[in-house]
Amino acid sequence: MNPSELNPTVFCPKETLALRTSFLIAALSLSTACATPPSSHTSTQQKGTAPSKAQPRGSSAPASQLSDEAGGPEVIRIQSLFDGNQHAALLDAVQKFDQKHKQSRHRIALANLKGLSLLALGRPAEARAAFEYSLREAELTDLKEYRDFRPFYLYNLAAAQEQSADLSGAFETLSRIQIDRLDLPNRTKFHGMKARLFVHRRDLISASGEYIKLSRLIPGEESNAAALWVRPLEQAARQISEPSELEKLSEAASDSPAQAILLWALGSLEERSGKRGSAEGRYQRIVDEHATSPYRVLAEQKIATASAGGPQAQPYTIGALLPLTGKYARFGQKALQGLQLALGIFTPADASGKAPASKSPFTLIVEDSGDSPEQTLKAYEKLTQTHRVLAVVGPLLSKGAEQLAEAANQNQIPLISLAQQTGGENDYLFSLGLTPRSQALEIAHYAIRQLNLRRFAILHPQDRFGEQYAQAFWDAVEELGGEIRGIESYAPGETDFRTSVDRLSGLFYGEARSRELKSLAEQRSDQQIKKRNRKTEKFFSLPPIIDYDAVFIPDEPKAIGLAVPTFSYRDVDGIKFLGTATWHSQDLGGRLQAMGPHSFFPDAFNATSTAPDVQKFVTDYRGTFNQDPTAMEAIAYDAGRILKNVIQSGNPDLNTQPKALRNALSEISEFSGVSGRVLQEQGRWKRLLRTYTLKSGQVIDAP
Repeated sequence: MNPSELNPTVFCPKETLALRTSFLIAALSLSTACATPPSSHTSTQQKGTAPSKAQPRGSSAPASQLSDEAGGPEVIRIQSLFDGNQHAALLDAVQKFDQKHKQSRHRIALANLKGLSLLALGRPAEARAAFEYSLREAELTDLKEYRDFRPFYLYNLAAAQEQSADLSGAFETLSRIQIDRLDLPNRTKFHGMKARLFVHRRDLISASGEYIKLSRLIPGEESNAAALWVRPLEQAARQISEPSELEKLSEAASDSPAQAILLWALGSLEERSGKRGSAEGRYQRIVDEHATSPYRVLAEQKIATASAGGPQAQPYTIGALLPLTGKYARFGQKALQGLQLALGIFTPADASGKAPASKSPFTLIVEDSGDSPEQTLKAYEKLTQTHRVLAVVGPLLSKGAEQLAEAANQNQIPLISLAQQTGGENDYLFSLGLTPRSQALEIAHYAIRQLNLRRFAILHPQDRFGEQYAQAFWDAVEELGGEIRGIESYAPGETDFRTSVDRLSGLFYGEARSRELKSLAEQRSDQQIKKRNRKTEKFFSLPPIIDYDAVFIPDEPKAIGLAVPTFSYRDVDGIKFLGTATWHSQDLGGRLQAMGPHSFFPDAFNATSTAPDVQKFVTDYRGTFNQDPTAMEAIAYDAGRILKNVIQSGNPDLNTQPKALRNALSEISEFSGVSGRVLQEQGRWKRLLRTYTLKSGQVIDAP
């Protein structure tokens, strides 16, 4: 579990690096993201066999300078390094091979392996050059067996372009691939990459088209289908708001298991629009035409619930789905106390120290979600089926969020999620958690609109959380008209950030700045500078290329305290530092010292705020529980206040009918809580956060 799970304001899953595998995904899986030939291209010819007969070429076509097959045994050893994930050793071995066997055609295949290793090491710019070399030499050679591998080199080049954020280049490269030349595994990768590129461009309709193609290649019952196309298609379909587009996609998938997903999304969209008859028709098609689909059961339940008029609940009964045992129990207890205060289950003590007797009409049923998806779903079922609650507040952790969101929609009982990941969107899911997107939008908006910054770099850990935040920030910057100028990643737990900072700032790639290095050498010669010291350092070292105004680093305070000073140490000055809610720590203020005022991060709550509603909440919480609240308690408190206000608004149906409560919750235009404002957009809640900075080691509102 990533340490950010332990931060009360950032409960996480970016899903793992998942199927976006764009520039953001530094931990690229070579087995799923890069094309590998169906048989080893680097294998040597058997003794006594002749090279394949050369294919006819135009007399004016340039010929490759590679003309022999030297170095076969070394090629096998290098291939074994790749198979063993010894990427740094492979790079050294390929360099020595190139110097020793300058005419060997094996350099074509080895450049491809070099590129794959560079991708694995998070160096896509260098990988591009390697793949371009393989592609160029394969096109120049007379031997068909080398030219036949061009589709694989093209795919790998596109993967490097994707990681380098050259999305247009990746699209253009993919267009040069003849799909019929690819076998099934690599055709799957081809459509997967196209889908990811479309998602990054926010073209969800075209992305869905690629997922439909994938569904024909990989049946839904196969183990990897869920990751490759089922879950991505579910997420994309939920975000398409035009019924006509969903209908077109549904018909295009008539011969595919993907149609059930699209019919379900279309039915849900029509149901939200009040077209219940049409929605039931979609659900009935799932039942009639997709007998083996998991959506058949959901569709049958939808039809049955509609016939019964919706579920009935115990009056004023709210469920709390929180971790009360295990390593996250203390966070669950914090959220529970915030919820209890909001619903009046416990009330603050008066001046005499005595708390008045509770007169709350609400009953709060608490079930332990534990720390596993299975336990969470079991606890949810107990709340909804046994206790017949009106609504559920939770979960706190993101594990199993997708299944839980679907269960809420299936049971038609509102779920107010406090988790960082909600598992998608549906009619009965309301999110109050600090999602990666809400944090990214807030910090990007502040940087661009308030600080007038336009150019950004990203430095993130190579785990699914870092990649998720990097992706969300990149999207937010582009939406607001900014530009990402560079992205680098590092291993989780890294303590030395010099290489990462150097790569972002043009200090790592000395060969690309050979003219500047030569100029420095000439200056040293002219001025007879022999010794390298503090005074003469500028004649030995290249200055950084700082083409960004701020760097976004989504990580914990310990890592931030090491990464941020490295920029100053490498003479990268005059920039701002942007982060996530995990930065909200007095400890970070002590670590950053003078860099604190140049650092900014979003969050939902600050107990030192002077806002009257915040101060009242802090006072009441202290009076009730004899401790200070954090963002965790504040967010749960607001969830309880929203439910209380709506249920007690005067309509008696709202205290017994979950469906009526869901409709009322979706009509809230705005709610101002102690953890920030919540707005309503098309029946969905949108959380607005605040931006904070550090001054004298203390967290304060950003100016």
